Amino acid sequence: MTAVCLRVTVVCIANVVALVGAELSVEHTPVPKTNLEKHGVLSSSYASVDGVVASNIGFKTLLRTGAVPPDGRGFLFGAAIDESYSQIYTLTNSSLIATHGGSNLLISHYPDFPSFHKTRDPNRFHMVVHFESPVPSSMYLVDVGQDSDGIFTVKSFKPIDWSSYGGIWHPCAGSLPPWGSHLGSEEYEPDARTFTEASNWTHYYMTTKYDDKVRDYMKYFGLYENDLAAEGSWSLVTSKFHPYLYGYLSEVTVDVDGEYTVYKRFATGRKSIELGYVMPDRKTTFVTDDGTNTLFTAFIADQVDDLSAGHLYCARVTQEGTDTNATTTAFEIDWIPMGHASDKDDELLSKAKTTSFSDLFETTEVNSDASCLIGFTSTNAGAYGQECLKLKNGMEKLASRFETRRYGAYLGCTTEFSKMEGITFSENQNLLYMTISDVRYGMENNQNKGLDDDQFDVGGSNDIKLDYNKCGCVYGLSLKVNTTALGQYTPARLLPLRCGIPSHADADNACSVDDIASPDNAAFVEDHHALVIGEDTDHHQNDVVWLYNLHTLDTAGCYSGKCVAPGFRSVDELSLKGCQQRCQITSTCALFSYSGTKCTLLTAEQGANCTDGDAVSGPVLCGGSLQRVFTSPYGAETTGPYFHSNVGGFAYLTGNIQHPYESDAGMMPEMNDTEATGEEGYLGYFGPLPLSAVELAKQQFALPHPPSG
Repeated sequence: MTAVCLRVTVVCIANVVALVGAELSVEHTPVPKTNLEKHGVLSSSYASVDGVVASNIGFKTLLRTGAVPPDGRGFLFGAAIDESYSQIYTLTNSSLIATHGGSNLLISHYPDFPSFHKTRDPNRFHMVVHFESPVPSSMYLVDVGQDSDGIFTVKSFKPIDWSSYGGIWHPCAGSLPPWGSHLGSEEYEPDARTFTEASNWTHYYMTTKYDDKVRDYMKYFGLYENDLAAEGSWSLVTSKFHPYLYGYLSEVTVDVDGEYTVYKRFATGRKSIELGYVMPDRKTTFVTDDGTNTLFTAFIADQVDDLSAGHLYCARVTQEGTDTNATTTAFEIDWIPMGHASDKDDELLSKAKTTSFSDLFETTEVNSDASCLIGFTSTNAGAYGQECLKLKNGMEKLASRFETRRYGAYLGCTTEFSKMEGITFSENQNLLYMTISDVRYGMENNQNKGLDDDQFDVGGSNDIKLDYNKCGCVYGLSLKVNTTALGQYTPARLLPLRCGIPSHADADNACSVDDIASPDNAAFVEDHHALVIGEDTDHHQNDVVWLYNLHTLDTAGCYSGKCVAPGFRSVDELSLKGCQQRCQITSTCALFSYSGTKCTLLTAEQGANCTDGDAVSGPVLCGGSLQRVFTSPYGAETTGPYFHSNVGGFAYLTGNIQHPYESDAGMMPEMNDTEATGEEGYLGYFGPLPLSAVELAKQQFALPHPPSG
């Protein structure tokens, strides 16, 4: 087989040439300078799509949280509801609801991922939008109309009922699987160990090591703080609240009439789920884990388009070489099986209501020398610190699904990732992209933000040993076919693509304003070979949604490559100006050399003597050019960035804005400025954009069938 490097608009796939979309570029939004600009949403006003310039665009607000429904009836947008589908209040005393409830509605200002779904009318769409915080959390069905210019107008909205699962807990990012449902999440899962071991509220809050909102969540069951103050109320709590009901992928299917069905996907595992991303085989799902000392997992479904049953795997990484710089250090990945499970017939749902942590594990105190008693395994997973655990007989399946992170550590998987956020996929590159908001804690080597402190590594495997980088990184995950692991889509290496740059020159921006800071969610734009990156950061005064154009070579983002063993699909060496390559090499290793102006695939004879792992002169991943699409107001974060390539004949980049003027210390003083624009979150989008050449060739907008159950 002969493989050749072709133009950037072409990909080589074993002698099959496939079209890749041409360039998408936007007006480069400047850094907000004036107080007025910092209070608002500063946005690009035009874009070029395959050479077609569109000027009727920019960030458009569909709804602000707290908005009144168009017909004036029903819940305000973002209002939290309880298990009886009634309004929840911010009050602590339920006896005051009748007299003071109207001015104390619990409204979320945290809109996150939105998805589009077809209706019977080609000019109307259903959207599912979930709200990340506070708890109890909420999710809404929004009906929008689309005019001939591609502008959306809200027609109605209503909360989605999750009472069949005891409500929903901190749904964060989301994605659109190939079958067209809304795939959300539940992050910062409640710690079942401290909940099980507590005998009353005081004991619970003295011992919990995880940020937990159980008292707040009891409002979902109609119980306010005054109802929980009586002696013996803890038994009332334990009868209502079951920790193992929360921490899963959440899925919503919507039919053309707006009828919806909700699912929690217990079989895919429980942790602080940021996002689940389903691959093109419609069976493989990668699940990220947000927080401290977290775990990367993969789920292989038994059937296509159905996440109710399958095998779970966790990742163990091995750092390559002795380099500790996050911008240049790569990792090899191995996958450890965690077993099979099914939540069909609600088996796992039923078990989640009756299983406690003590049913799964025995525990003992850590010895003074940081060891565990014989028969116990030392772990350091989540924010729990070092633990000594022993799995109880026959509890492998339930431990793998209800205590996925702890059980992964127990099996020897890596539980050291920090702020593992978004994940997305380029099919043409055969490359996953993952964001790490903050390289810290377990990702360091016995340090805490650069200072000596072993609390995040003691008792664990200390697989990751990087220097602290508060600005975070975007990684690429190269894939190979491995039938003994995940099959067609097996991540083999974790490679740095781009990291933010710490800065000391600007008191308001601890990371360079010309680069990323705390990359949160990301979405690959397949038709245009670009990556959309949203920020959730304290290190830029105004968070940014970036368009990362990977057509353009940035040599600062290039690193040395490796030889890939014969028979594996090689993607460790991609993304060079003038060369986009993805070829199946069967007779020799795939070797690329790089002269500074172009890449060259070495011949079989040139590569005949290489062995797997040999260093090769040339890049692994090359970065591109960054363009700011829009910036958010003071204190806000950007959420839900996603590129919808064809919705009713237009393309859109959705992007929401959460919690303006909020800080860790409370509301920012800028909230009182005359230029202030309000604490309400934004549900919005950038566009409409013209369709790409690829979409024009398809000439259709088709969302696949909903899942079977």
